[in-house]
Amino acid sequence: MAMILAGFAACDGGSSFGPDIPDDAEVAVVLNSIDRTLTVFEVARPDNMFTIGVGFDGSPVTFAVRGATAVVAMGSLPEVVIVDLDERFVVRRAELPRNSGATGVAFIDDDTVLVGNPNLDSVSPVNVQTGNVGPEILVGFFPEFIVSDGQRAYVINAELGDDFVPVRLGTVSVIDIASLQVIETIELSGENPGGAALAPDGQLFIANRGRFGERSGSLSVVSTATLEETEHHLGFDEFPSRVGFGPGGRVLVTSTEYGIAVWDSATREFVFDPFNPVTPGGNRSSAGVGFDSDGTPYTLELECSEPGDVFRLSEDLVLERTIQVGTCPIDIAFTMLGG
Repeated sequence: MAMILAGFAACDGGSSFGPDIPDDAEVAVVLNSIDRTLTVFEVARPDNMFTIGVGFDGSPVTFAVRGATAVVAMGSLPEVVIVDLDERFVVRRAELPRNSGATGVAFIDDDTVLVGNPNLDSVSPVNVQTGNVGPEILVGFFPEFIVSDGQRAYVINAELGDDFVPVRLGTVSVIDIASLQVIETIELSGENPGGAALAPDGQLFIANRGRFGERSGSLSVVSTATLEETEHHLGFDEFPSRVGFGPGGRVLVTSTEYGIAVWDSATREFVFDPFNPVTPGGNRSSAGVGFDSDGTPYTLELECSEPGDVFRLSEDLVLERTIQVGTCPIDIAFTMLGG
């Protein structure tokens, strides 16, 4: 009965059943912050899409997907919403510690995610099968983003004060997944780190947003073998926010101010810098980036007053297709449904 009620609640929140998705089909999942919805579309046929409502309040900021399970961090609301993408409804909600907020989220195994509690400077493990929330794990100030490699979780701490201004350089709290203990804190050379992406060789690339108006964005490279920052690259201009590691070692860094900078991880040089960025459809405000299983890049238009677009790009980063989704798309991930 609880699952049925959850399904009705999701429909009331703006879900649609939409067309069938074939078994074993790869889909893109897009989080729309203003609409509080997930848009799901088939990679092979992007017009084949449906939406799932995730709630009536909160301000979703990011999400994680594993298989047919999506977990949405609700931002100002101390809660994560757990969604069954195959059945297309909200399965359950998990309440985080009081006044915690909810920022970064990442799966650490099939049943568990870690969620950032930005107001409490901690993260909480959440069982997605039961909704049970485990004891808090203290990290740095304002944990913003989480990446996991299956053995460890890397919590990106923005180190922000009460006024959302950096009080110190950014840090990364390294959590051993087996023990759920912080085993190392990595000091970064940039301020206000946000998104991050793991490369296959174990390097962790982190976008440091810097301070508003100071054009002090940068890129940190962290070794997951030595657990230290090995490189720090300047020149990423105003507020780079999300990072994607793509085929050929290209690092795509999005900014709401200029579009997409592209950096070559082999040469350690820009392919497209913030003054000559990639701007799909002429759009100079990008909120997120992701790659499907073929390595095709997709970026998000930050449009928060009307439905926004997903841009599918070619290998040479030319716009191939525009896919309209919900209002204020801010995050994208890929998974397989059915089967």
